[in-house]
Amino acid sequence: MNENLDIAARLKAARRAAGFSTARAFCQAFNIPKSTFGQHEKGQRIPKDRMLKEYAKHLEVNFIWLKTGEGDAFAGQNPNKTALIHKEVNKETLANQLAYKRDEIPSLDEEFFANLIEKTMIYLEKNNIKFTHREFASTITTLYQHIRKAEKDPKLQNLLIDISLDSYFHFYSAPRAE
Repeated sequence: MNENLDIAARLKAARRAAGFSTARAFCQAFNIPKSTFGQHEKGQRIPKDRMLKEYAKHLEVNFIWLKTGEGDAFAGQNPNKTALIHKEVNKETLANQLAYKRDEIPSLDEEFFANLIEKTMIYLEKNNIKFTHREFASTITTLYQHIRKAEKDPKLQNLLIDISLDSYFHFYSAPRAE
């Protein structure tokens, strides 16, 4: 499932970087079946290499990058376009990982979940902590469940976020005894 989501994130980011704001616009421009492309872009189905090569050609990206994420997306082209696609891929991959993990949370409080994500991202950036998207999604899920279990009052739950982040990352970054 994660391979599907990773390809989907790169495909969507490449489409946006190529100037197609919607999947429909891209499909119409190149006479590609919308339902097929939609399944590929949502990670519901892995595209065959033949289709990935066609997408790569139309989107003007490197086929290997589109398939595996390895190498440069644009191989020597405009650095601004490369930065844009990396930003889009990061956003899409993180969104996909969070969507995948949030299914594990019964009766999700959307507002609290969004607040936790935002505060965690700020905390990580401020403290220069690097996480993969999967680690981030797993951390968010764990913190969400622990805070919600420890405190029922929504106001206090939001106050617990900062304390929980400090404690969690202090433990996470502490040297481990071997």
